[in-house]
Amino acid sequence: MVLAFLAISWGFVMFSSETPELKLQGRWKETEWVYEKVERKGQAGNSLSEDVKREITEGMVIHAAESWKFYTDGSAILTSVSGEATLLKWHLKGRGHVLVLTHEDGRAEKFHIQKLKGNLMELHFESDLQLKGIVKIVLNKTD
Repeated sequence: MVLAFLAISWGFVMFSSETPELKLQGRWKETEWVYEKVERKGQAGNSLSEDVKREITEGMVIHAAESWKFYTDGSAILTSVSGEATLLKWHLKGRGHVLVLTHEDGRAEKFHIQKLKGNLMELHFESDLQLKGIVKIVLNKTD
């Protein structure tokens, strides 16, 4: 009797909870970029200027994106402030904590999903350029 109750309870929890893929789908708007320096303490939480942001993300599609839209078929559209759209493929790796965006030419950008709750998503990626640290991108769901 107890085993049957536990099995039913486990099944209910598994099927009623949203997967990371479902939570990610929809339109997201960038609200903040924060740089966390790895090598020195006391330097964390610095907002990035547009120039530094541009340098860190040179060659990445996210440097110009303000709106991120994830579709159920694994496609994504990142739209810049000027309205320029870039079509990508997306998928999650690991336990749903690594977001991979793949360009048409095969280049991939990887982000660690630190938070994905309600209308808030926080992505981290490591910067190996001059800053040697972690960049945190905060997005809010708009639909």
